[in-house]
Amino acid sequence: MHKISQKGIELITSFEGCRLTAYQDAGGVWTIGYGHTKGVTPGQTITKQQAQLYLINDMANHEKYVNLYDKYYHFNQNQFDALVSFCYNCGPGNLAKLLDKGNKPIELVKADLPNTCIKAKGKVLNGLIRRRKAEAELMGDCRQDMEFVVADVIAGLYGTGETRKRKLTDAGYDYAEVQAAVNEKLKKS
Repeated sequence: MHKISQKGIELITSFEGCRLTAYQDAGGVWTIGYGHTKGVTPGQTITKQQAQLYLINDMANHEKYVNLYDKYYHFNQNQFDALVSFCYNCGPGNLAKLLDKGNKPIELVKADLPNTCIKAKGKVLNGLIRRRKAEAELMGDCRQDMEFVVADVIAGLYGTGETRKRKLTDAGYDYAEVQAAVNEKLKKS
C-alpha cells in the first residue's frame, strides 16, 4: 500500500492553502483547513494543529481510493502522489472516471489529466487548470516499455484505427513503431 510523500503533501497544501475559519469554496462547499470538507459548518474555526490532523486523516482516506487501482498500474511515487492530489480535490468518483476504472493506460491518464475537473459551477477556474498541470507534471514520463504498450494495444486499451493512432501519439509513442511491434507480436501468436 502506497502512502503519499512529503512532495505530494506539499503539492496539495500549496493549492489548498490553510484557512482556519470555514469558507465556501468555488463550488459552494463549506471548507476549512487544507481543503477539509466533511462536517464543516458556517462560522466554524479550528487551530493550525486541527487543520494538520484533518489533512493527515483526509490523506489516509484518499490514499485508499488511489491504492484500489495500484493492481492495474503499479504506481510509482510521483504518479501516486499526483492521483491522491486529484482524488482529494475532485473525489473518488472522478478518479474512477479519469482512470476509466483501471481500463486506461497510465500515459493516457496523464494526457487527460490537464483537462479533467477544471470547472466549478460550470466555470473554468485558472487555479484548477494550474493544479491539473502541476499534477500531470508530477506524474513525469509515464511511457511504458514496448512490451507493455503492445500488450495494452492488443487488449484494446488504445482503441482501434485513428483513435488508436491519436491515443498512442498523445501518450508520446511513435505510432508506426508501436504498430510494427504489435504486428510482429500477432504474427508470433
